[in-house]
Amino acid sequence: MPVTPTRRSVLAAAVATGAGLLLPGCSSAGSRSSTPQKGGTLSAAFPGAGVKETMDPHAQRQFVDIARHKAVFDKLVELDSTLRPVPRLARSWSSDDEARVWRFELREARFHDGHALTADDVLYSLSRILDPNAADHLAKNSLSHIDLANCRKVGKLGVEIALDRPNAELPSQLAMTGTPIVRDGWDDPTKPVGTGPFRFVSFTAGRSFTGRRFDDHWNGAPHLDEVRILSAESEARAAAVRSGEVHFAHEMTPTFARTVAHDSRVRVVATKRSGVQGFALKTDRAPFD
Repeated sequence: MPVTPTRRSVLAAAVATGAGLLLPGCSSAGSRSSTPQKGGTLSAAFPGAGVKETMDPHAQRQFVDIARHKAVFDKLVELDSTLRPVPRLARSWSSDDEARVWRFELREARFHDGHALTADDVLYSLSRILDPNAADHLAKNSLSHIDLANCRKVGKLGVEIALDRPNAELPSQLAMTGTPIVRDGWDDPTKPVGTGPFRFVSFTAGRSFTGRRFDDHWNGAPHLDEVRILSAESEARAAAVRSGEVHFAHEMTPTFARTVAHDSRVRVVATKRSGVQGFALKTDRAPFD
């Protein structure tokens, strides 16, 4: 079913001259090549959060944080366009009959500092996510059913995750925001080291991030040389995407979508969204008591 533009669902992807050389699948309105071109820098603008922005992948809360962390880090599992869990750092998984003990087999991958991914990195990442003293770790509640004391490594690339109750949705939960894998012992967000397609170069909260292509990425090096992710308010994002200063702008308004409807330099993309909206009733007073 078509999705109509809303304040939260409209994306504006700029395809001004030359942008198609940087982002496979996007091109100028007059030339849409199906052949990806290598090289160049992709610039993208997102709503900012000022000094609250972070490079800690377990404390991310804003879309701009998520974008940066997807560039630098990988998860065990991701969700595809149909919300089906698909392998990332975990190449396969299985569970016992009760879905209380899960076995994940890791693929061979390397962190940006050359360290080979091992089961120890996964176990450390889970313990860091579930740290009871880290109130800002986003996935802590969603993964609270993990029984850390009984999780263990099985060889170098095998991880057994024990749960305190049956849960058939664990792979999908490991694909949620705030679940990237970090290196065993890592705890310095100013020096992020991941296994993602781009190595960390620089970051200034509330302003910008730069990542450079990681040639040894397990899924093949990206076509881009670099990616720049900028934090900007709505009007600044609109001006930047129309001028060609950035190639992609996130969370644009319906007003902007209407304004550029006939602008050949800009392509507006409305995406499907998924989510849950809570509707709470106060049951201690009429008429619901």
